[in-house]
Amino acid sequence: MSTRSEIADALATAVPEARVIGYAKSIDNMPVGQPVIMLYRESVVPSPHQGLRTEALSVWVAVNVTDPEKADDVLDPFLDRVLEVLDGRAFKALTWTTADREALADAWPAYKVQTTIQTQRSEL
Repeated sequence: MSTRSEIADALATAVPEARVIGYAKSIDNMPVGQPVIMLYRESVVPSPHQGLRTEALSVWVAVNVTDPEKADDVLDPFLDRVLEVLDGRAFKALTWTTADREALADAWPAYKVQTTIQTQRSEL
């Protein structure tokens, strides 16, 4: 199981009302009342420490609330719940650097969270 999959599973458990997508995907439609968490690996670089890699993961947190006056009231606590998982003890090697307010697919109010995690290089 990949680190990305483990994080996706932890998010699905912690935020059961959300649709968790563990890969990059175009989001054309979102059901009302069902937030989306999408995460994918953007890059992998070798670590200066033998046998380790640094993975950069993007985590999108989005809601289907198009009224700008209400969107942040729904989105902000949702983001806080996701950040609690990312900050949690299960992923000690994971750090997040920014959570930038953006629009997923140029339509849905969202935050894009930039994370990095140290992982072991797999032995084939």
